[in-house]
Amino acid sequence: MSLALTRLRRVKPEALQLLVSEELRPALRKWYQECGAQINPAALHFRERLSDLVGERLG
Repeated sequence: MSLALTRLRRVKPEALQLLVSEELRPALRKWYQECGAQINPAALHFRERLSDLVGERLG
């Protein structure tokens, strides 16, 4: 199991809900887009998991 997945499982459901909420999703999308190619593997994995949760590509 990857470290990013382990960390994602440790995040409280309430925190994940807030992070991917309609209100904060535009900022999350923008943050990932600004990272571009500089994103590290753990953050990339986390982004993929969040994308799966919301059903859209973030970044």
